[in-house]
Amino acid sequence: MDTPILNPAHALRARQLQVVNLICLLFTFITQRNMANKKRVRLPTRKVILERQVVREELLHNLLEGGQCRDLIRMSENAFRRLCEILQTVGGLRRTQRMSVEEHVARFLHIVSNDLRTRFTSWMYRRSRSTTSRCFHRVLRSIIAIEGLYIQQPTGDVVPREIQESRRFYPFFKDCIGAIDGTHFTYVLTGWEGTASDSRIIKNAFTRNDKLIIPSGKYCLVDGGLPHTNKLMAPYRGVRYHLKEYSMRGPQNSKELFNLRHASLRNTIERAFGVLKRRFPIIRSITEPFYSCETQSAIFLACCILHNFVLDEDRDINLEDEVMQEILNGPQEQDRRNSTETNEEAEEEVWDNLIKSKPEAVSLRTKKIAYFDEMLVLFARDRASGAHAETAKERNARLNKNENIQVETQKEVDDMLANNEIHLENKYIDLDDNIQDVIPPPFSQEQSSCAKKCKSKKRKFEDDEEEDINSKIMKSVDNVVGAIREGNIIFDRAYPREYTGEEIYRELELVGLEPHELSRALNFLATNQAKARILFNCLLQIRMGVLKDMMGGRD
Repeated sequence: MDTPILNPAHALRARQLQVVNLICLLFTFITQRNMANKKRVRLPTRKVILERQVVREELLHNLLEGGQCRDLIRMSENAFRRLCEILQTVGGLRRTQRMSVEEHVARFLHIVSNDLRTRFTSWMYRRSRSTTSRCFHRVLRSIIAIEGLYIQQPTGDVVPREIQESRRFYPFFKDCIGAIDGTHFTYVLTGWEGTASDSRIIKNAFTRNDKLIIPSGKYCLVDGGLPHTNKLMAPYRGVRYHLKEYSMRGPQNSKELFNLRHASLRNTIERAFGVLKRRFPIIRSITEPFYSCETQSAIFLACCILHNFVLDEDRDINLEDEVMQEILNGPQEQDRRNSTETNEEAEEEVWDNLIKSKPEAVSLRTKKIAYFDEMLVLFARDRASGAHAETAKERNARLNKNENIQVETQKEVDDMLANNEIHLENKYIDLDDNIQDVIPPPFSQEQSSCAKKCKSKKRKFEDDEEEDINSKIMKSVDNVVGAIREGNIIFDRAYPREYTGEEIYRELELVGLEPHELSRALNFLATNQAKARILFNCLLQIRMGVLKDMMGGRD
C-alpha cells in the first residue's frame, strides 16, 4: 500500500490552520497571565526587606544622633521628638505595621524642609512612591489637626511685647494686636487665587465660619492694598513707606514719621514670611502643576503650624537675624498701592495697535490714573472665586464630615468623584509598606457595615470585570473558529479531495466485493476521482449498487 500523500494545497492549508490555532492559544495564554499578574503581589525577599530596614534605621539614627537635625529638618532633636509625641497624642498619627511614627514625621520634614520630590524621598527611604505619598498626606493631615494648639487669634488683653518694650511704638500703637499682609500666623486663610484683590480677601475673612476676629477697640496694621478702617490701620498714601527709603534720609514730617514707625512694626510679618520660606522651601514650589489646589493649601497651612511650633519649642534667632538683614539690605520695590495714582503698563504692541486705531489715545500712554486700585475692585471682572479657600479649622471640620459619608450605589461614588468630594487610592498596595494601623481606630457599627458593603461591591465589580474580559476572549476565539470552518468549506470546494490507492482500497473493503471485483473497482476509481468522491459520500448500504451502475455504464 502507498503512503497517504496530501495535495500541496491541502498541506499548505493545514499549516496555515496550525499557525492560526497557535496564535489563538498564545493570545489566550498571555491575556490570562496578565490578568493573574494584576492580582498577584510581588513579594520582596526577606533579604531585601532586611536591607531596606537597615537603611531606614541608619537614616533615623544619623538624623537624631549625628548633630545635623537642624540643618536637615529645620528643628533640633528634642523638638523633633516633641513633635512626634504631639502628632501621636493629639494629631491622631499612628505607627503602622512596618513604619514608625518617627519615620513618618522625618520623611515629611525632609520633603518640606528641602523641597524634595517623591521619587527621591522614596529612593532615600527605600519605599515605594505610593507609600511615600500616603505617608506624606497622613502626616499632613495630622499636623493640620493640631492647629488649635499653635494658631490662635489674640484676644487683645495683653499688649504685644514688641510694642510694650519700645518707646518708638508705645503708647502710640498700644491697641495694635497684629500685622496683616493678606495672611497672618495667628489666622491663616489659604486657597485664594493670586488674582484676587486684598480687600476682597480680607472681606471674606471677616465673614467666614472661622472668621478673623479683631476685638473691639483694637486694630491690625495693614499695607496700602487694604482700606483704612477702625479695625485696619493703613499707612498714608503717596508718602514714603519702605524702610529702605529712609536709610539715606530720615522722615521730614509727621506723615513720614508715622509711615516709618508703621513700616518698622509691620515689618514683623515680612520677617515671619522670610523665615517661613527659608525654613520650608517647598512653599516656593507648591504652585507647580503636580500639586492639586487642595494639597497646595494644606501644605502651606502645615508649614505655618510647624513654624509656630518651632517658635515655641526651638526658636532659631540666627535664622531670623539673617532674614531681617536681607530685608534691610535687599532691593525694595516701590509699593504702588501706597500711591493714589497708578500708571498701568501694557505691551508695546498693544499700545501701537490702540493708537493706530484711535490716535487720540496717545495721551493716555503716560497718564497717571487716579485711584486705579479702588476702581479695579469696583468695576473689574475678577475671575478669582475663592472656591478652595479655607482655614485649618474649616479643613478639619470638612474632613471629619467626609469620614461619615455613607455610599450605597456606584452612581453615588461617580457623582462624588466628579465633584472632587472623595479620592480613590491605588488598590495595589505594597506589602513591604503595610499601612494598616497597629492600633486601629474605633469604628461604629454603621461605619463597619458601610465598609463591608463597599468592600463587597468592589469585589463584585472586580469579578464582573474579569468575567466580562473572559467572555470577550471566548467570543473572539469562537469567531476565529467560525472563520476557519467557513474557510475550510470554501477551500474544499476550490480544491476537491484526491483519494490515494490505500484509501480507495479501505473503502471498497467495506462494500463487500469479491476479490476479482475488488481489483477491477480499484483500478476504475483510481482513474476516476470524481466518481470516487461521489461513491464515498453515499451511504454504505447503497454503495454496491452505485458502484455497479458506474462500472456498468463505463462498459
